[in-house]
Amino acid sequence: MNLTISHYIFLNREQRYRLYDGDLIEVVGHNVPFFKKNKIESAKEVFCQYYITSHNLPTMILRSIDGYIINISKNLTKITDVDIKKILDVKDGGCEEISCKHIGKTLINKKAVRTNHFFEIKTMELLLDTISC
Repeated sequence: MNLTISHYIFLNREQRYRLYDGDLIEVVGHNVPFFKKNKIESAKEVFCQYYITSHNLPTMILRSIDGYIINISKNLTKITDVDIKKILDVKDGGCEEISCKHIGKTLINKKAVRTNHFFEIKTMELLLDTISC
């Protein structure tokens, strides 16, 4: 059995720049888990707390008691294509978003299951543009 979780996080400009400067950002985001046993089954969308940091942690994505911790430290640039500078505005050399894949393991019913995390951190403006009144 495989578990794939797609994480979607939207940050305003201030939060993106604070993250780049090394601050811990706490924000509500959402994710959609997909289980693959014999066929792909998607679960319901889950809203949870995300803690995003650029400090050194042993891995890119960790489960927390109320959501997830996402680590996009400069040291991970060596082993992934994640570059913290991408979170900045285009005029400052960024592209206003970061996306990445992380492969790990999760315990489900005391059994280790391969977990594929896909996460996207984008600008809040992109989210607001998709919401119709």
